[in-house]
Amino acid sequence: MGCFDMQREGAWGNFNIVAAAGGWIRAIRDHHSVSCGGSSCCNDKNNYIILQHLNGEWSSYVHLRQNSITNLGHEVDDWVNAGTVLGLEGDIGCATGSHLHLEVSRPRDTTDAFDAYDGVLRRKGELLNPVFCSVPGGYLLSGTAYNAINCNYDCPANQNSSGTITNQVLRADNTISSTIEFNSGGTGMYRAGTEIVLSPGFLAKSGVMFTAQIKTCNQQ
Repeated sequence: MGCFDMQREGAWGNFNIVAAAGGWIRAIRDHHSVSCGGSSCCNDKNNYIILQHLNGEWSSYVHLRQNSITNLGHEVDDWVNAGTVLGLEGDIGCATGSHLHLEVSRPRDTTDAFDAYDGVLRRKGELLNPVFCSVPGGYLLSGTAYNAINCNYDCPANQNSSGTITNQVLRADNTISSTIEFNSGGTGMYRAGTEIVLSPGFLAKSGVMFTAQIKTCNQQ
């Protein structure tokens, strides 16, 4: 599991956010009330709660509703079990509509595991597989169970992509050539087994987090 936004069909903003696994609360911020998605994104207004888990992984839950974490009595260094309600889904900070932004990472240094500016883990460690596999349309449906497992991607020998996108993970067994543009505020990852080639025309705008990995499709 890495970095992704969880959105569902149905009513927005009325969902409990629960702990993906048991862990210690390492950071809380839920006093903000501003929503500022789009071109005027303000990550410093994100609300979040961050957990440290027994297996060395950390998880971050971002955009939660104002005061919904502390109203439940949660405090830094408390232990919570898997399934414990952490707060309420919101559209606070750099968000366009109510949703959960979830990240799972293994930090390089547990004393400096996250960016206190916005609650993002990805800058301070390795984003992790496994991921949710085969989610139609990218939307999680209420009442449906999803398992985080090693996904058996049917990767082509070569994958060429073009166009303008915000968030995308591209995988190929051998080589990726790209003339693609990542929008500001998004994330992008290329993963290939032997070679990654960025062709003329590739553009990652200011504010994009871009990574490239030489690994097979399902390699951790």
